[in-house]
Order: sequence, then C-alpha cells, then structure tokens
Amino acid sequence: MKNAIGILTVLLAASAANALVVFDDFTDPPTSQAVAIPLLHPNPTLVETTGATILGGERDLLITVDGTANMDSFIGTIGDGLLSFNSNAPGTILTLQYDGLDADIYGPPATLVNSEGLGGLDLLAMGDYLYLDFERIDGGIAQVTGITINVNGTGGTAVFSDVIPDSAGPMTFVALFSAFSNPSVLSDVTSIEFILNPDGATDVDFALSAVGVPEPATLVLLGMGSLTLLRRRRRAA
Repeated sequence: MKNAIGILTVLLAASAANALVVFDDFTDPPTSQAVAIPLLHPNPTLVETTGATILGGERDLLITVDGTANMDSFIGTIGDGLLSFNSNAPGTILTLQYDGLDADIYGPPATLVNSEGLGGLDLLAMGDYLYLDFERIDGGIAQVTGITINVNGTGGTAVFSDVIPDSAGPMTFVALFSAFSNPSVLSDVTSIEFILNPDGATDVDFALSAVGVPEPATLVLLGMGSLTLLRRRRRAA
C-alpha cells in the first residue's frame, strides 16, 4: 500500500508540474500598454515584446486595419496578463507570431519577418492540441470569430482554420493537432503564427489571456488505473 501511495503521489505531482505548457500569458510587458490605429496612423502597426515568459523570447504582434482607418478603427491593450482587442469598421486583423528573436520591419508599412527560430519544438510530444484562453470574445454580427494557425517546421507548413463562438465570459478554444493539415510538421516546429479575424470582419472584440499546449493526462490516468487494479487484486488475495 505504501508503494501504491508513493506511485500515486509521483503521478499527481508530475501531472501538476507538467499539466500546462504556456507559450504566452501576456504578463510581458508587466504593465498594460495601449495600442491604437486611428485615422492617418501607420497601417499595419507592429508591436514587438521580448521577455522570459514568451515562447522563443519574443512576441511579434501585427495589427492590420482591413481598409482605410477611421477615427476609432482599432484600440487595444497588451500586457499585465491580457491582450485586449477592440475593432470597429473597417475590420481589423490580428497576427501573433512566435519565431524567436528577429528583426521585423517597422516600416511603414510594418511587415513580419519569419526567422523560424524556435529550434525544432516538438508539439506532438507536449500534448494533442493548442489552446487559447479568452476572458471574453464577441464576433460582431456573425457571432463567431475566424482563426487561422500556421505552424512552420522542417517538414513544411501545417495549417488550422476554424471559427470561435461568442462568449460573454471565460472560455477556452481548442485546436486539435489532428485537425491540422500536414500534422507531422508539428513534431519539429520552427515558428507558430496565430491569425485572429483573418477575414477582417467588423466589430470583433476579445480579451485573450493565454496560449499554449496542455500536457496529456494519459500517463496519470493509466497509472491510477493500474493502482485500482492492484488494490482489487490485493483484496481478492
């Protein structure tokens, strides 16, 4: 019984320690910074942030108003644990790129440079899906927000496309690895790019608090199942 308790303790400790791989929790920068694209402002606008809490050490954020910006086309904040996105008309496209430390082009116009500097990250060994945690999300008239995820690796590119339903409160969106095109690429990743509202729909608003990969619970579940079987056998004896 002592051995069984020891095994269970190890399994639960491993589960707690490895349950989540967070790529970005938006705690860098530590204080919230405002970002806006009003009339006559450079479009697209690039915001680069470096920090130890960010996958690859750098977050590249590109904000693109899909057309000529009005006085209040886009305003948002980033930092202190949250990425806030508030767009009006015309619609705004947001691109989050994780490709290591590089030199993107501020312009104008601003342009992302994909340096593919993640060094062969094995997503398939971490879990079986990517997640995005939202505090809220509002897709405007459509009541859904489009999302595209592009993952580059030594084997090519894997692409995921879907829509995220509206939610007035916290929700987690899941992108299953099995739903990506060319999922074998996910075993040797050099860059990851999230595009939210890729079609530039109007009146899309959301607050994003984290992106990452949850570790699979398979090992813990199998271990607990084995302990249950062991206890049954001992009772039978």
